[in-house]
Amino acid sequence: MKKIIIISFLTMIVQGISGQNYIPIPMDSTIWRVDFHGHDDATHCNCFMPYQFLTDGDTVINFVIYTKIKRSGNFNCVNCPYYFSNGYKGAIRQDTITRKVFIVEPNNINEKILYDFSLTVGDTVNSILVDQGCGPQLIVAVDSILLNSTYHKRLILGANGCNPFGGSFIEGIGSKQGFLDKMYSFEWGSVLICVTHSNKNIYFNQQSTYTDTITGCSMIFQNINENKKNRIFIAPNPFGDFFEINLMEQTEKVYLTLYDLYSRKLYTKISEQVKTFKVQRDNLPSGVYIYQLRSDKQIISTGKIIAE
Repeated sequence: MKKIIIISFLTMIVQGISGQNYIPIPMDSTIWRVDFHGHDDATHCNCFMPYQFLTDGDTVINFVIYTKIKRSGNFNCVNCPYYFSNGYKGAIRQDTITRKVFIVEPNNINEKILYDFSLTVGDTVNSILVDQGCGPQLIVAVDSILLNSTYHKRLILGANGCNPFGGSFIEGIGSKQGFLDKMYSFEWGSVLICVTHSNKNIYFNQQSTYTDTITGCSMIFQNINENKKNRIFIAPNPFGDFFEINLMEQTEKVYLTLYDLYSRKLYTKISEQVKTFKVQRDNLPSGVYIYQLRSDKQIISTGKIIAE
């Protein structure tokens, strides 16, 4: 009887320890897909901007190794008082012992707290994502969320002056309002759509009110709208056994790359010295895909294509 009690007690301890293991944010080949929605009555602004944050290799700052983060996407937004730019957005590192993620912002060498997963109910969030001028943002609950058969700790944030709907930080994922985006949510703000690591989907936000179900988790390329100077025609779309691409100008070499909605590259087709070329469907399943056409010098066009 005593042996059973001891074994049960040890099992409980082991389970407790394993349940408390920190789940790190993946620091290589990781993409955080984000949608930004903005509305402003004064300027008649109503914009929707999809983009992503990506890990971009390592760097050394103050003799410490960090992972660089860059942003890329489509920021064409007319009549709106918002400014976004592509490129380097900071360098991060994480301490798995203290359960903290640190960031060195651009044009700076001093690190600040990005996420602190050691916080508990009642603690004040000290993060660059929280605007301190909007009043304190507190942890109002702590629970876990099941992702790919693993439970991730989740910190639920209460409201403050700039963020009346609160939010949450998920261990191993980041903020549900965008990995490096400020905690705002009223007439404008961002929402995390999904996270992929090494082309594998590790998080998808099924409750997003701004999710475009056509693009979903797909990569958003800069200049996603067709370039008028290099405009192309794709027909038929939707397509059956094949589709044809007609270029306005003959290009020495054209690369066609097709992605699925999880940012996975399906194949690349190369055509040389042509204005029109045919793409066979082969064994491509029915669904929505993202295509990208580029030359050796530039991206010609990016868009959606549907296989019936």
